[in-house]
Amino acid sequence: MRLSSLFILALFACGGGNSGPISLERQTFAPSLNVDLAASTRTTNGVYYRDLVHGTGAVALAHDGLDVDYTGWIADGSEFSSSQGTGTYNFVLGVGSVLSGWDEGLAGVAVGTTRQLIIPAALGYGSRGGDGLPPNSNLVYQVVVHASARSAPVEQTSFAASLNVNLGASVKTANGVYVRDLTAGSGAAAAPGQTLTVDYIGWLPDGTKFDASQDSGTTFSFIIGKGKVIAGWDEGLSGVQAGATRKLVIPAQLAYGVTGQNKIPPFANLVFDIVVHSIQ
Repeated sequence: MRLSSLFILALFACGGGNSGPISLERQTFAPSLNVDLAASTRTTNGVYYRDLVHGTGAVALAHDGLDVDYTGWIADGSEFSSSQGTGTYNFVLGVGSVLSGWDEGLAGVAVGTTRQLIIPAALGYGSRGGDGLPPNSNLVYQVVVHASARSAPVEQTSFAASLNVNLGASVKTANGVYVRDLTAGSGAAAAPGQTLTVDYIGWLPDGTKFDASQDSGTTFSFIIGKGKVIAGWDEGLSGVQAGATRKLVIPAQLAYGVTGQNKIPPFANLVFDIVVHSIQ
């Protein structure tokens, strides 16, 4: 079970045990897990963390990319997930790409640290569980932080003149996507759950094209607001109208983050021109 594929389940959470919510303070943990709440720090929303090995590297902040190994257990000591044998796990901290308990419990961690997280079900996989994980399971993780990296802010990125990026003439969304309509559309604004059919071209800041729908000879359709595309598209295309040509400048953490993809290097801010043909 990979954290990124199931993080949304935390939204449905309500507690910590098969028969109903059990608070961490009342939960019985297997001795093998070495859980010591009294020696741990409790976050605002109830995650307990304890550094088993203290790192001396850079301190992780929101929007930093982290490279980690991890193992996860439920309270009875049964292991349910691990990066061992599959390679290290990469994610962007503090943007909702992993469990809420990870985002909260790993804030401020230093590179080189081995941190134990004790996560209430409400910040884990919640009342629905998943992939054999019992509903309402309180979770214990051991996370080894190998490296962190930080992308350049969009505002400090140099864009090729050919991309016609004008941040001053764009609208900045809550999470930092810059939006500018090059051609106005008409009709109802796109809302979550609707299907958009578009053509698009994507570039790196230096003007290198990395993808285009025309290359495949067909338009691209997706459901907006449901995590079917990168977060920067879901946010940046919200409210668009059919017929619009919209330019999006997307920070790396709302695109392909710490890992990159194919021709996209890690921590790359991206530029898209998107032509919206229809909204259904």
